[in-house]
Amino acid sequence: MRSRGGFSLVEVLLSLTVFGVVATSVFGLMVQTQKDYTRQRQNIRSQDNLRLADVLIRTVLRSALADPRATKQTLLDSDPRNTNQWDNIRVKADFNPADGDFLDPLEDVQLHVVADSLMVRLQAGGAFAVYAYPIGTLRFEYYRSNNTLITTEADVAYARRIKYTVTAPNLAAADTMQRTTWVYLRNRR
Repeated sequence: MRSRGGFSLVEVLLSLTVFGVVATSVFGLMVQTQKDYTRQRQNIRSQDNLRLADVLIRTVLRSALADPRATKQTLLDSDPRNTNQWDNIRVKADFNPADGDFLDPLEDVQLHVVADSLMVRLQAGGAFAVYAYPIGTLRFEYYRSNNTLITTEADVAYARRIKYTVTAPNLAAADTMQRTTWVYLRNRR
């Protein structure tokens, strides 16, 4: 009698079991790789938004109080929204170009955080727009020329340096990332 070619039931079950174990391992590796990629992208997004916010705030503060035509209309308002917290700022300066008015872009800038977005008004009379997302908090500290911390709003007029901290949620972990920067008010006389 002639034997038929093929696989026995035991061989088929064994090969299906091995295939199932290999497929499960490969699928698990793919899922973990996708989670890691998503976590890394979220982390990079938070870092990019911190950098973006930092560059804007630093640029605005470095131009603060520029008044080449001596119009005496410059302004550094530490709490334009009247929140009684130093979490917002308005900077008015004449530099873009120095023409005696404050209507040009970046000459009357206001910044604050709403929910999880850094809101910016880049021009007097302009609308607020989302500049960076997600941003958690924004805090300003003002210092005199002798490096003492200013604790009252009335004394902000004597500030020579500003320290600000911007935080963003670290979506890859259950914490926050922060960036702290010092800016010297070079236009302060």
